[in-house]
Amino acid sequence: MQLKPDFASAYVHLGNTLCARGRFVEAEAAYRQALALRPGVADTHLQLAKALIRENQETDALAHFEQAAQLDPRLAEAQSAWGAALIDVGRTPEAIAHLQESLRLQPDHVVAFAHLSELVNENCYRYSEAELAEITRLLGDAATTPVDRSALHFALAYVQEKQGQYDDAFAHFRTGHDLKRQASEASGVVFESAEHTKVVDDLIAGFTPEFFQRVAGFGNLSDKPVLIVGMPRSGTTLVDQVLSAHPDVAAAGELMELGNIVADLPHLLNRPRSLELLSHLDRATVQTLARRYLRRLEQFGGALPPLSTPPRQEEARVTDKMPQNFFYLGFVAALFPNARIIHCRRDAMDTCVSCYTHHFTDFARSLEGLGFYYRQYERLMAHWSAVLPLRMFEVRYEDLVASQEGVTRTLIDFCGLEWHDACLKYYDHRRAVHTASRMQVRQPIYTSSLGRWRRYAAHLEPLLEALGQRETRRQGE
Repeated sequence: MQLKPDFASAYVHLGNTLCARGRFVEAEAAYRQALALRPGVADTHLQLAKALIRENQETDALAHFEQAAQLDPRLAEAQSAWGAALIDVGRTPEAIAHLQESLRLQPDHVVAFAHLSELVNENCYRYSEAELAEITRLLGDAATTPVDRSALHFALAYVQEKQGQYDDAFAHFRTGHDLKRQASEASGVVFESAEHTKVVDDLIAGFTPEFFQRVAGFGNLSDKPVLIVGMPRSGTTLVDQVLSAHPDVAAAGELMELGNIVADLPHLLNRPRSLELLSHLDRATVQTLARRYLRRLEQFGGALPPLSTPPRQEEARVTDKMPQNFFYLGFVAALFPNARIIHCRRDAMDTCVSCYTHHFTDFARSLEGLGFYYRQYERLMAHWSAVLPLRMFEVRYEDLVASQEGVTRTLIDFCGLEWHDACLKYYDHRRAVHTASRMQVRQPIYTSSLGRWRRYAAHLEPLLEALGQRETRRQGE
C-alpha cells in the first residue's frame, strides 16, 4: 500500500488478515477503502459483509451480501455466506432459500451443505434425496478435498442421528475428525499434548498470589467487562443470551482480543515469551492494554435490545463469551480488578461428546485428546479458583435447565444489575449469534440434551479412560 496507495487488492488482503485476528472494525475500514478504489467488486462486498456481521451490524451486512449477489448472480459463495448470516440472526426460512440457491448455482458447494447440516441437526431442515445423492457422490469423488470430505461426513452423521442410527452416526463423526486431523497435520497444525501441558504448567507457575499482590492497583477500575468462560459446548452461549437480553447488557460475542493482547505482550515489553515476562509487566503497559480491550468492548455498546425494551445510551456491562478465555484470566485480573467472571460447567461427558459431534475444535479430533484437554481445563480452573482475586460465579448448565428463573436471578444479581423479566425470554432477543449454539438459544430451555452422551456410550471407552471416569460412571449405572 505504501508503494501503490491505489492498489485495491492490497486493502482486501489486509482486511482478510485483520479478520483472521478478530479485528473486524479495522477490517471493515480496509474493505471500504478497497471498494472506494475499485467499486462494484462482488467479492469485496462479500468480505465486508462477513466482517460487519461479526460487529453486530446485521442490517448493513445483509445489504452487502445482497449487493455481492446482485453484482455476480453466479457467485455461489455469496449465497451460502448470506444464508449463514441469516441463520445467525434467526431468519431460518430465508437462510434455507439462499443455501438452496447456492447449491443450484454450484451443486458441489460443500459449504452450503455444511450450513444446512446445522439446520438438520436442529430439526429445521431435511436433505432432499437429490442432496443426499450429491453428498454421497462427492464422498466417492477422489477430487473432493479431505476438509470437504470431513464436513460431508458430519452432515451425514446428523442425518443418521436424527434417524436414531447412533452407531452409523458415530462412524461418520469419527471419520470426519480423522480427515480433518490429517488435513491439519499436512498443513503443520498439530495439537501437541506435551506443549499444551506446558502452557498450563506455566500459567499455574506464573500467576501466583505474589504476582497478583505485585500488580494490585495497576489495572483499570471499570466494571464493564463480564467474561463468560468454560469448555466449548458447556452453556456459554445460553448464559450470554440470557444476560444480553437485559437492557443494561451488550454482547460482544466471542472476541479474540484477549488472545491478541497476550500475543502482543513480548513485543510491547521487548522481552521473549516466557514466565519471566510476567515480572516485567508494569502499570503503564497494563493501563494501555486495559484501554485497548475496553475500546474493543465499547464497539459493541450499540447492540440491539430485546424486542420489548427501549435502547439505552450506554450499557453497564458488556459480555465477552470466548470460552477459552479461561487461559487468560490471570491477565484479566491484572487489567480489570473489578471484572466479573462467569464460569460455565456442564457434565463432563455431555460437554465432551457435544464437542466431538461438532466440526470446530482441533483438540477434539480424537476422544483421547478431548479427554486430555478437558482434564487440563479442570486443572487450570482449579488454580484460578484458588488464587484469582476476581469475582467469579459458577453456572452449572444442568441447574439452569432445572431452575431457569432461580439461576437467572442469581446470575443477574452477581452482575450487579436490577432484575428484568426479559432475561427469562432470552429467545426473543434480537441479536446475531455466531456459535454452534445459534439455533438452540432461539428456543426456550429444553432438557433433551441432558445425558446425550449415552446414545454413543458403546463408543466412548477411550473418552471415559482419558477423563478418569470409567469406574465412576460404571458404578453410577
